[in-house]
Amino acid sequence: MRIIIACIVLLSAGPVFAEQFTTDAYLKRAFDIAPEVASSQQAFRASEAQWKQSMTDAWLPALTASANANPWGYNPLNANVWNSWNINAVDTTYSVGAAWNLFNSFYDWRKISQARLTKDAAHAVLDQVRETISINALTAYLDLYLKQKIKAVADVDLAAQKAQYDLTLDLYKHGMKSKSDLLKSETDWHSSELRDFSAEGDRKKSLYHFNLLINRAVDESAELPELTQGPTQFLDADEAVRRSEVQRPELRQSAFNLKNSELTAQQAEQNFIPKLSAAFNWNENRPAPFGNGLLPITQRPFYFFGLTLSLPVGYTIGSQVEAYEAARAQARQAAYDRATLLRTVRENVHFARIALDQTLASYRIGVEREHIAQENLDIVYELYREGSADVIRLSQARLDYLQAQTDRLTFLHDTQLNWLLYRQAIGEPIWGQ
Repeated sequence: MRIIIACIVLLSAGPVFAEQFTTDAYLKRAFDIAPEVASSQQAFRASEAQWKQSMTDAWLPALTASANANPWGYNPLNANVWNSWNINAVDTTYSVGAAWNLFNSFYDWRKISQARLTKDAAHAVLDQVRETISINALTAYLDLYLKQKIKAVADVDLAAQKAQYDLTLDLYKHGMKSKSDLLKSETDWHSSELRDFSAEGDRKKSLYHFNLLINRAVDESAELPELTQGPTQFLDADEAVRRSEVQRPELRQSAFNLKNSELTAQQAEQNFIPKLSAAFNWNENRPAPFGNGLLPITQRPFYFFGLTLSLPVGYTIGSQVEAYEAARAQARQAAYDRATLLRTVRENVHFARIALDQTLASYRIGVEREHIAQENLDIVYELYREGSADVIRLSQARLDYLQAQTDRLTFLHDTQLNWLLYRQAIGEPIWGQ
């Protein structure tokens, strides 16, 4: 009775299906839990808020409001009369005002420009983080695909080796094969078992890493759709280099940093000349009447447009000169760093294209080689069944076919991976696929 109930429970539970992942779905899961992406997003939002703050400070008037009272002690606002914790509205002086900066020798413009460049650089850093997460996640995805396919090939090979051993045993019993042929077939069978164990171990390791990046149970299986060869037409080499110089996040960041350092040097240079400021001001003060409503009101709101010319005498000549030299040196350093990065990126683009072309050619040869090896195995197997081929020849044909299958899958994996690295090299957003 218990056995029947257990069978009913198992049947009602139904089969357990592995969760299916496309590259887009897996990449989204990896982004959702990646703390590096969240951190870079917050850094970008902070820089964006600081940029908006600098524009608000420069373009909008600044308002002030204050109230002053002395609730205890000798009150200087009321002829030093003693107050003993007595305060009300008539004992309070009020002051309100507004100041609107209209011009300050382009210091505000430079501050806004530098804040914008800092924001753009933070966005480039965010793109770099997205790119790194994308490459790491899709590398894990492709590695699991390869390991699962190799494990499937190993399973098929193991079954074929077992069938070959059974056939050899039957032929041996009928006197058509020697003891050596039988032992060779058995050796090949056990060698296939070892390859299958190794393939299973590699698959588990790859699955562990695959699941770790998206916070799944480490042994939870995943189903991946079939991969295709991918594109075979690419940008001209010179066009790819030009595009990388515009689109690569690290080059964008270096360009923003270079412009920022140049603005800092300009500001250090401008500190040698007088600073002209123009502003509109409005103020109103209402002194405390201290209960005396007969006091004359002499204070009125006043407003004015003011010009200020500040001479650069706040620093010693030596400190201003050294500050300027430091700013210019930092600007030159940023230019040299960008030149070094440009050289590295150009090399990276060419190397990525060479690797991609090589793997595409290898894949085309690998597909053809697999077909040839399979056809040869079929011929040799029939000859072996008829007794006109020896076990060594069959073993070699089966091993050639196994190697051809493994190589073809590896070349397919490499074409996909090198396509990603090529897109990274030219600055194409991988996370936008």
